[in-house]
Amino acid sequence: MLPSALGCLWFVAWMLLVSETPATHPRISDSERRFIESNIGPKRENLDVPWKKIFTSRALWGTVAGHVAFNWGIYSTLTCLPTYMKKILHFEIQQDGFLSALPYLLLWFVQMFSGYFADYLRSKGHLSTVATRKIFNTIGCTFPMGLLIATGYAGCDHTLSVVLLTLAVGLSGFCIAGFNCNHLDIAPKYAGILMGITNTFATIPGFVGPAVVGILTNNNQTSGQWRIFFFITAGIYVVGATLFCLLAEGEEQEWARTPPSVSATLTQEQEVTPPNAVYPHLQETKDVPHHS
Repeated sequence: MLPSALGCLWFVAWMLLVSETPATHPRISDSERRFIESNIGPKRENLDVPWKKIFTSRALWGTVAGHVAFNWGIYSTLTCLPTYMKKILHFEIQQDGFLSALPYLLLWFVQMFSGYFADYLRSKGHLSTVATRKIFNTIGCTFPMGLLIATGYAGCDHTLSVVLLTLAVGLSGFCIAGFNCNHLDIAPKYAGILMGITNTFATIPGFVGPAVVGILTNNNQTSGQWRIFFFITAGIYVVGATLFCLLAEGEEQEWARTPPSVSATLTQEQEVTPPNAVYPHLQETKDVPHHS
């Protein structure tokens, strides 16, 4: 109930506060509007989306594979980890709630760290964009793969199981600097569309994963049955990481580039208002000659 209520409140706030463009915003001054519009780049015309080229792009399907693998691991553990904690590890509900949250605290930290570290490696020229994406995505899939398999053999060792599961979920956060940034690498103009496509496929694990757990463990909550599920998840990680390494690209794709003729037209149509014309107090002061 609470997430639904917060979602409704967010929607109301969004509708009241957010506008499509600065020109349609009801609560900014004319000077602020002109300043924003002069600094957001050239006016873009509505361009045709190259749907066929998008869906036949190997780079897109590499990103889809990485996204699906990551979400399978995250959604499956998110929905099924409390059950595993209770039925197999026999934690009380108070312990269960806290321990189930630990992996996602580590996940948050790893996501933050991996993003900064990946940008550092690229900015210093240590790794190319495509190498960065593939390495981080591989780390985010292979470590959880091994840790989940180990979890399946940890039995009822509470401490070991919690440590392995926490690391498995947390280290998957390296994928955020892999597939999750790749939409912007290969098609900056269409990054939103690409995210919509990959996320559509990547939401499938949200309902398939729990269903698989239900089929495997129905009236048979044993370590052996859960071990099968962990192997399935590990296999999906391997497939996702492999396909991403084979198909992913790090450069803007040809179909995502603005045709030169259109780009020239947009540049000619751009009107730039200098900041000092909008905010007089930004007018540069001229040196005043000193009289001796």
